[in-house]
Amino acid sequence: MLTAVFLQVLDMTKLASVVILVVILARLLLRRMPKWISYALWGVVLFRLLCPLSVKAPVSVVPELTPVSQGYALAGEPISLLGAGRAAAGAAADLLNSGLGIQWIYTTEQGADGLTRVVTSDWWDVWILFGQYVWLAGILVLLVHSAVSCGKIRKKVRVAVPLRGNICLADDIACPFVMGLLRPKIYLPVGLGEREQAYIILHEQHHLRRRDHLWKTLGFLALCVHWFNPLVWAAFLLSGKDMEMSCDEAVVGKLGEEIRADYAASLLAFAIGRRVIAGMPLAFGEGDIGDRIRNLAKWKKPALWAVVAAAAVCGALAVCLLTDPPGSHTADITPPGAAVEWFDYTDSPGGLPWDSVETVEIPEFPGVTFSHNAERITASRPVDGTEQDGEVELVYGMPIWNAWFCDLTGDGFPEICASLSFGSGVIDNRIIVVDYANGASYLLENRMRYDYVLRLQESDGALYVDQTDYTTGSLVASGRLIFADGCIQIQPQLAE
Repeated sequence: MLTAVFLQVLDMTKLASVVILVVILARLLLRRMPKWISYALWGVVLFRLLCPLSVKAPVSVVPELTPVSQGYALAGEPISLLGAGRAAAGAAADLLNSGLGIQWIYTTEQGADGLTRVVTSDWWDVWILFGQYVWLAGILVLLVHSAVSCGKIRKKVRVAVPLRGNICLADDIACPFVMGLLRPKIYLPVGLGEREQAYIILHEQHHLRRRDHLWKTLGFLALCVHWFNPLVWAAFLLSGKDMEMSCDEAVVGKLGEEIRADYAASLLAFAIGRRVIAGMPLAFGEGDIGDRIRNLAKWKKPALWAVVAAAAVCGALAVCLLTDPPGSHTADITPPGAAVEWFDYTDSPGGLPWDSVETVEIPEFPGVTFSHNAERITASRPVDGTEQDGEVELVYGMPIWNAWFCDLTGDGFPEICASLSFGSGVIDNRIIVVDYANGASYLLENRMRYDYVLRLQESDGALYVDQTDYTTGSLVASGRLIFADGCIQIQPQLAE
């Protein structure tokens, strides 16, 4: 369960990274437009970071990315967290020394019987197993930091004095801020001048009308989940900057440009000396004060037509960023058709036709004769249908154990799906799928680690793969043979 969630987060962060880069580019192009436009675009990023669902549409600027989780399965041999840590350290050392020159990682594990054995794991399996715990630890650190920060602030405003409505005065605070989720309050330090207090309250009330205290909390939760992605940190900081600058512009637009000097002076006076990443409060002096003052200095109300045009373009861009191209981000799995048996000698190896040749013709390939003996599967003519002397070799094995005709790719023409042994001295069992109609073939093999054998499951008429340990012959996994993402794969199914 944890591994599946972690892989889903990796898929989401990969997609969101593309969206963040597009929004950053759009933000640069919109630098002369009101900041509420670019601030609204960060809502698309937030959706991508928190929601795994999306709508597919013919028009989308999101590219087709192969999901991290596609085709992934944990190593058949169980490995402990401690073992994963040792293996990950070894892989890191190898990376520093000569790059990732290893594919398999060997560690020792103690089984339930008390015996120590060597476990072979793919380095990707190890990193996923180890990384998911590092990911959880990072989330915990950020949440604890947030809880401690909020606890300290709540302690300071415990004796705040109500001014009016949801506005309070507090002695032990250095900067005005908004705090609270369900019933947020505005806290002001004592000693503010009447004019200064007026536009600071207006700034914070604008935050509340837009529900910025909720959006920032959601943004912080997204940061916690995707803390390992530097682009998410950049998005969190830039969205906060756009949020504050849009509020500054709203205040100046309402009270008049003549307050800009006093407003900028207040920003300098209440500038927070450190970044606030706890998700709350919304502090008046938060963010890059220099950028906020420079934005106020050059701000002027743009023409209405320019604002409408920019908002329309950003609205269209948001739709394109929220949608996925058809068929993207999920495994393109073609439902396999029913398999038609040609021959199967796995249960009676003595019946292999070592000297004889058996032939078959199928309606989908008129005029083509397929032949086999124990070592070869051939066709009577090439894929293009031209005549030639002799046969075209499709499969060579030592021997070929079984073969079926099955339309795995969904193009209406069946492929030849066969199990065979191969090698000299070191023999492994592998699966080959020959797409005769398109002149292509696909292999499923893992030499000296796993063997693969095809079988027909009568309950659904589909081909299934049994994956066994090369050394012990024990069953590791079993699943349906499918065609996905341009290759043949095992559709995961737990072995009994």
